[in-house]
Amino acid sequence: MKSKNGGIALILAVGILAILAMVAVGFSVFARLELKATENYTNQIKAELIAEAGIARAIQELKYGTEGPTQDPYDTADESFFYQGNASGEGVTVDLKDATHPSFDNLDGDSIGNSRTSEFGGGEFKLKVIDCASQININDSNPNLSNMLEKLPGIGSALAPGILAKRTELGGEFSSKEEIKLVTGIGEGTYGAIKDYLSLYGDADTGDYTLAGSLGLQPGHSNICFINVNTAPKEVLIAVLAPIMTSGSSTLADDIISRRITNPFDGLDPQAGVVDNFLCARSEWQRFLEYKRTQGVITSDADLQDILKYTNPNRYDPAATNTPTTYFSFDSGGYYEIEAIGEYKGATKRIKKIVQIYRKIYQTTKAEFDVNNGKIARITTRDNVPTNLSMSYSGYAYDPDPAKAEPIANSIKLGFWDDFSDAGYTDSVWQKVTGDYNIVSEKLVTIGFGYWPTIKLGKDATPALWRLAAFSAIVRIEDEFNNKGRLNLPYPSLPAGWGNVEIPTPPPSPPPSPEPGQYSVDMWGKWHGPMYQKSMNTGHFLFRRQGVTDTGSVYISALQTEQGWVNTGSFYQYFKPEMATLSNKLILARGEDNNSADCTYRPNKTFHLKVVDSSATSKVYWATGGPVSVSCTWTSGLPDEGYLALYGSDNRPDMDDVRVIPTQGVYTSKTFDPTESAAVDTIEWGTISASVSLPDNAQESTEKVFIHTGFGFNLSTIPGPADLPPVDPRVHSPSGGRISSGTWPQIVYRAYLFSGYQDSSSNFDKAPVLEDVTITYLPRTQIVYQNKN
Repeated sequence: MKSKNGGIALILAVGILAILAMVAVGFSVFARLELKATENYTNQIKAELIAEAGIARAIQELKYGTEGPTQDPYDTADESFFYQGNASGEGVTVDLKDATHPSFDNLDGDSIGNSRTSEFGGGEFKLKVIDCASQININDSNPNLSNMLEKLPGIGSALAPGILAKRTELGGEFSSKEEIKLVTGIGEGTYGAIKDYLSLYGDADTGDYTLAGSLGLQPGHSNICFINVNTAPKEVLIAVLAPIMTSGSSTLADDIISRRITNPFDGLDPQAGVVDNFLCARSEWQRFLEYKRTQGVITSDADLQDILKYTNPNRYDPAATNTPTTYFSFDSGGYYEIEAIGEYKGATKRIKKIVQIYRKIYQTTKAEFDVNNGKIARITTRDNVPTNLSMSYSGYAYDPDPAKAEPIANSIKLGFWDDFSDAGYTDSVWQKVTGDYNIVSEKLVTIGFGYWPTIKLGKDATPALWRLAAFSAIVRIEDEFNNKGRLNLPYPSLPAGWGNVEIPTPPPSPPPSPEPGQYSVDMWGKWHGPMYQKSMNTGHFLFRRQGVTDTGSVYISALQTEQGWVNTGSFYQYFKPEMATLSNKLILARGEDNNSADCTYRPNKTFHLKVVDSSATSKVYWATGGPVSVSCTWTSGLPDEGYLALYGSDNRPDMDDVRVIPTQGVYTSKTFDPTESAAVDTIEWGTISASVSLPDNAQESTEKVFIHTGFGFNLSTIPGPADLPPVDPRVHSPSGGRISSGTWPQIVYRAYLFSGYQDSSSNFDKAPVLEDVTITYLPRTQIVYQNKN
């Protein structure tokens, strides 16, 4: 008989085995789940790493790509980083996950529009890059910020004041863009609609070029962030333009976007028939706006001038504390918002970082350009020098009409203009050679008793900086007259044998009569006495090579002849011309070679002398009538270089409105070193570019500006008045180019300015004005913000 315990044991054994099987199955399932979770986690980590790789690749392309700051001084909408979003052109508001045309589309040569930027590590990433200058900085000190925010869709007049109020509540600035969701009325939906139009970062016009920003706001700069017209979306352009324009901001924004797609504002590619005659991005922008004024898109001259003012930091008015300036630029300023989505086997990771890739050295004020910081030759930083100099003389006198001759402050001008408005004579480049002068009623007035007063261009120990070759010069001269002369007359001289001769014409009546001690009447009623001579009583305009005799000189003068009885105030003296055949002539002479033209003497006149190659021409303008012209050509050629002088011939002339425009002038900058610690900071130089204004009658083919850096060049020697810039790929037009330098922490640059470059027929009246210079450099890339989700 079997035991009952055996059945129980079997049942227990089977149960235990079943439990163990269940445990094994559970463990297996759990293990598989853990394996899957580990795999998912690994994929997520790989997706994140791929996204990080995408960010790193974006930084590399932004720094060293063909359009990066080491190659190109401008950021435009036709560059590969520019985010299209999708084929419909909705732009920045398209979420990256939905983008068919991400930034750096086709980075590795894949087809465009395949919804990814690049494959990497078995996965792929897609990028969205926005340069922060295409967004409105809500931490900006711009006094017009509220008006701009009101124009953005989704904000309006209801929310804009709340954003600024919340900024104040948070201590004066937002620490993250997401903080604007703290504003009543801005939820997730509104935030999503406006976030891509806003930024907390941007290049501000501080004039501070140190890495840590220790200098702070510099005089002459506005501390307002720039908006890049080459990349800003329509909504941002309207928001910036609308507070400036009385109407038409939407149409102008459309026109800007339409034009920049194929022809960005970079100073390189003029649009025939619409935009011409420019050397840089700002000049191209100005011509574009002027054309839009003729089309009526910009409806008033006042609107046009305001837009131009807000593009030009040289028009900054420190006295107008609420005047917004420098809204518009043509590059990112170095800040980029980079968003990346990494994908690996179905796992995705989104990362956003804001990086600062480059910084700028920015010269735009007279103090920054001044000779105390740099070296100048045949140029000036005087702010009263106008453009359109050919239009500034209307016959005899300078015409101050700003439409004809607009002064541009805080800039470098080729040549020199002196209206003698500096009462203290402290800002003059004239050297007093003989005689003395005072500034009286904005005029250089000779004083004392020296009858050959002379001033020479080139002050103190630096006359070589104003030695000239080919040039055009104008001066207004007022000869000695009325009560300035001795006995109210030019200084008389008595030739030999003229002591007691018959005077052909009796004096007029009534008295004063001839001085009784010198003159008498004979029995036939003929007057007898001395005849005095005076052929020249005039200011002279002299060009003389340094250290040579008069045979190497060119001068122009208009003869004043004194003949007949001349009233001294108390009696008469009789004057006879010394050179009767040259009486009342305009003379242009070089040594024994001269030419002349008949003219009517005027004590007030404007001389114009132009010297080109081996020829010289001159004109003299009177208060009425004229001009009288005369020219000379010498087979031996003119002196290679020399100086200008203004002087009197036995005379003390007054002078005013002096203008000198040479063929070429140069500016050499101070040494810039933006590093703070050589042991820590590494500087990599990017590009150098400039902004140049030209008068309307200038031609790009003849009026030129070149800039180059001192790397590989000796900039310690000032170029001569006819020297051309070096023939080297490192010499650039104002549109800018790459600086080849390595990592040397200091930089010096030189600018050459030409009026009528290599054009012997130039009228020397189309002088370019260098308004600012921008140098980009790359310190270590800084991540100023990041977010992962």
